[in-house]
Amino acid sequence: MLLEVDNLQTYFFTAGGVTKAVDGVSFALDNGQSMALVGESGCGKSTIALSIIGLVLYPGKIVGGRVLFDGQDLTKVPPREMRRVRARKMGLVFQDPQTTLNPAFTIGEQVAESILAAGGTARKAAWDRAVAAMEEVGIASAAERAKQYPHEFSGGMRQRTMIAAAIARSPSLFIADEPTTALDVTIQAQILDLIRRERERLDTALLLITHDLGIVGELCETAAVMYAGQLVERAPTASLLSDPLHPYSRALIGCVPRLGSRAQRLPTVGGSVPDLANLPQGCRFADRCPEAMDICRQDMPEIIRLENGREVRCYLHA
Repeated sequence: MLLEVDNLQTYFFTAGGVTKAVDGVSFALDNGQSMALVGESGCGKSTIALSIIGLVLYPGKIVGGRVLFDGQDLTKVPPREMRRVRARKMGLVFQDPQTTLNPAFTIGEQVAESILAAGGTARKAAWDRAVAAMEEVGIASAAERAKQYPHEFSGGMRQRTMIAAAIARSPSLFIADEPTTALDVTIQAQILDLIRRERERLDTALLLITHDLGIVGELCETAAVMYAGQLVERAPTASLLSDPLHPYSRALIGCVPRLGSRAQRLPTVGGSVPDLANLPQGCRFADRCPEAMDICRQDMPEIIRLENGREVRCYLHA
């Protein structure tokens, strides 16, 4: 197994209390597989990604669980070694390349730097590989454009640059955190197609983090729904989208606009997400759930593994 996240707990220790951003999350991803983490903003999706790649910043801290990558527990790896793991084996694409790219360095220098960070490559060879990677992701006249700065690129081209930096080292794991959020619909489709094509070409595992259910079915074989720091459902993407089992999954999918619908207003999920620093005793979705029972407010449901390989955290399926 390439990646195993086992009972991961990542908390933030603030003056307002302990925020349980990720609280007991487990999943696995093998070579060439793809999985989406889906949920509302603030549910802990991005914190999982930061925990995997070792970039949880103060006041955050991994307080429990393991992140096994190629058999190595990354939660116990020193920062210097973790940088080498990221550089050699992981490709990272974040949602806003405008803030990720350094305005003081050329595009080519920054893509080449991602190659040099892995070690074992001369600077000239890294530059040549950077230009080749830019060509691979569809940047025309890459040799010339590599000498330009981020402000000279459009949003879509900057995101292509980030993908070029990610694929230049042929990583075994590709993590994309909201990769199309800041782009218009046409450019979004191009970027998604590019991610799909490069993942298949390199046979790279993909962890996609998104709140947009519309793109999940296009890229991922499996989808996992997060709510208030926990996974509440995991299933093959087609099954999850067509027959969600958890009430929150059903509510989330019910909010997606549908072509041809005559509804005057989009459905919404009533109520509010609980405070992660002051969580309820039982199920974290109980106060918003139309099917909640007394036990839901008393005891936290555990993940239930069904015979068809699906997983759900809900007493309705106990």
